[in-house]
Amino acid sequence: ADPPAQKAAELVLQHLVAAQAGDGFAREQILYAQTLAGIAFSNVRAGLTHALVRQTAAVLAGGRAQRGALNVVFLPHVIRFNAEDSRIRARYARLARALGLRGRADTLAVQALTDEIEALCATLKLACTLRQFGNAQELEGRFPAIAARAAEDFCTQANPRAVSKEDALEILRAAFGKAE
Repeated sequence: ADPPAQKAAELVLQHLVAAQAGDGFAREQILYAQTLAGIAFSNVRAGLTHALVRQTAAVLAGGRAQRGALNVVFLPHVIRFNAEDSRIRARYARLARALGLRGRADTLAVQALTDEIEALCATLKLACTLRQFGNAQELEGRFPAIAARAAEDFCTQANPRAVSKEDALEILRAAFGKAE
């Protein structure tokens, strides 16, 4: 799944901002990226990002419609969590370098990757934290239950690193963001 996933990521980084602004060529490239991402996704099982998205969307109003937005929120935090394992960190670093992101050491390359995801989220003016989804206090109060369900979710079984309820709770808190 790595080659189509890598090419999809390249196309997204190169064309998403222009596509959102209405550029026809860029929109076509994003359609290609979606197709490649679908091919990559069909050859792997989902992991922790999807488990957190599924369980968080279940408690948000209009949850199904918000799943894509939640993926953007959780992805950099799950990458950081998974990258604590050196083998997984090396894979993320290879992706970052293939995308032209800087970082000689794997840790720096992974940081560049997560920084790029977060910067893209901000540039596109998307919700980049869970706090931005509204009803923040109620959502935060449900974190222990969401974390417990996410740790047991069938998607989590495919995560490259074992996930405890405490790990999921820590990621939820990080994804919640700081008060403004």
